[in-house]
Amino acid sequence: MILGMISYFAKITKTEQSINAEGMVLLAVLPLIAKLGMMIGPSLSKIASMGWALALQEFGHIGTIILALPIGILLGFRKELIGMTHSIGREANVSLIAEKYGIDSDEGRGVMTVYVVGTLFGTIFYGLMVPIFTVI
Repeated sequence: MILGMISYFAKITKTEQSINAEGMVLLAVLPLIAKLGMMIGPSLSKIASMGWALALQEFGHIGTIILALPIGILLGFRKELIGMTHSIGREANVSLIAEKYGIDSDEGRGVMTVYVVGTLFGTIFYGLMVPIFTVI
């Protein structure tokens, strides 16, 4: 993703090429979604035994709507907010929005924005925070 962004902003790739690549990103994510689905099935008993931990995690999903929706409206986003505030924007969320609205829609661009930003910056953030909190 980083190399794609660099090549786009450095004008190595053309706008037409980047538009064609949008559909390919979804194709790249689909195997991850399929693998996730295959892993969840046999683990349903473990998921059910989590109880309150899983319920509390869902408050984080609701938090994206409670916190991000008003901020997004203030920033001027409209239809993109449907994709941006749809849970936490991981693979399953990308596939749901892509199936319902299409990946080329405003909603699809919103969920892909959250997915890309979360993948790039979230990885860096957790990579730095885990060692800090381990020492504390």
